[in-house]
Amino acid sequence: MEADEVTAHLGLEPLPVEGGWFRQVWRSPPDAERPAGTAIVAMFTDQPDGFSQFHRLDRDELWHAYLGDPLELILLEPGGTSRHVVLGPDLAAGHVPVQVVPAGTWMAARTTGRWSVTGATLAPGFTSDCYEGADVAELLADWPTEADAIRALTRPGSPRRLPPNG
Repeated sequence: MEADEVTAHLGLEPLPVEGGWFRQVWRSPPDAERPAGTAIVAMFTDQPDGFSQFHRLDRDELWHAYLGDPLELILLEPGGTSRHVVLGPDLAAGHVPVQVVPAGTWMAARTTGRWSVTGATLAPGFTSDCYEGADVAELLADWPTEADAIRALTRPGSPRRLPPNG
């Protein structure tokens, strides 16, 4: 399938600020302002806005690999270390099916091919105030060895905070 067919089939919409496309598939309880848990399905593509730009959350996030090409997850950890994790099906090649991103870790993601369908689960659930977008200069100062990834996976002028309920 092509990316636009996957988007239509899964009912995905543009993911505000972060990039890519998504649909929330679980929120518990459904009408809670502060949910106990949430889950989304998301797709990232090789299109110009198809990546997840650097951001961090104030709670742990579990990323899951589902369909398509493997997804590269870049993690900038407190203390100046970094890791590149590939979510995908080829365990012999070092892929992982699930990755926990600890609270406070800067993260970004991009497909290694045409498109990748992933999922993300949070408990407590996602709320717009748990999201923080990156400042490129700050990231470059703290993780200079990741300069190429930082420049490739940020959008200049992007808001650092989401609107309420964003």
